[in-house]
Amino acid sequence: MAGKRVIVIGTGSTGVQIIPQVAKEAAHLTVLMRTPNWVVPLNNRVLDVHDMASIRAGYPDLRKYLATTFGGFLHNPGSRPTTTYAPGELKELYETAWQGAGFTKYFGMPYDVLADETANRHFADSVAGKIRARVNDPQVAELLIPDHPFGAKPVDCESAGYQGDGFGYYEVFNQDNVDLVRISDNPILEIVAEGVRPADRVVEADLIVYATGFEAFVGSLNRIDIRGVGGMALRDRWADGPETYLGIAVSGFPNLFMIGGPHGKGGHGNSTRCAEVPLQWIADLAKKVARQEYRRVEPDPAAERDWTDNYAGFVLTESGPESRPKSLSECSHLSEKRGPDGPIDVDSDAGHPSP
Repeated sequence: MAGKRVIVIGTGSTGVQIIPQVAKEAAHLTVLMRTPNWVVPLNNRVLDVHDMASIRAGYPDLRKYLATTFGGFLHNPGSRPTTTYAPGELKELYETAWQGAGFTKYFGMPYDVLADETANRHFADSVAGKIRARVNDPQVAELLIPDHPFGAKPVDCESAGYQGDGFGYYEVFNQDNVDLVRISDNPILEIVAEGVRPADRVVEADLIVYATGFEAFVGSLNRIDIRGVGGMALRDRWADGPETYLGIAVSGFPNLFMIGGPHGKGGHGNSTRCAEVPLQWIADLAKKVARQEYRRVEPDPAAERDWTDNYAGFVLTESGPESRPKSLSECSHLSEKRGPDGPIDVDSDAGHPSP
């Protein structure tokens, strides 16, 4: 990209990661942004051999601890609400989290930051202040500040952060060779030979980077021609939205089990850790199926509807820490209660669908 005019379309997680790197080399970079998102620094650092030795020595205890946290992350929401902190204490807490590593400023905040509108706005205002301090042009800074609650969409993370190599995400917009164009009110009409044409002009470029995201959870499954009873395609079964039981199985698709699909782990957990519970559930069910010589397994449709409705209605409330999402260990207990003897139908005759 050295010496070229580059357009990056999108400011989600992909855009946040690639924009600083493109800005290092491109002669000119134009960022086409529809919707700004909250971006926080991971504050990554190089781990030396001593760091790794210490981490490996603590694996057993770390694994036990991660089974007690929301989403299987190292950080856990605090049990004290923001209303119990003095203003100075809260400011110090926010700053410590901001300077901390990883997801501290997301999952490691007081629980009401992600559950109460007022607490969320207070923290979001603090993050907005960080953006204003890092972007020289006040108008550009305001364009980059989201109008949705912090965490309402997955929070994007910048690898370097403003203490990194000098090319943190927000600092990019201070460079003379970088322009930010908001296209929410000026939509892209077409791609032309010269570049990209929003409604008002043509943005010229030699290269276009499409950082436009992907279809989460259902996309990879829909790209496979999965067929169920009567030849029904899974993508057609989900045409009006996915329905699952436990995010693992789908009625009418016997012997199909999913990991990381819709209604399961979702986008709010440590994928490797969160996969352990459904994988163990599937393994236990597979043992039972083999032991009792069943030939097909599928969910009861009523249980599937109940699970899908329950998932759709799941919200974080402001009633206190007892209403916070369950830890992995609690989810494991839940899965066991809904395990092989729960509302999954098994049938020893492959010629007859389960009721």
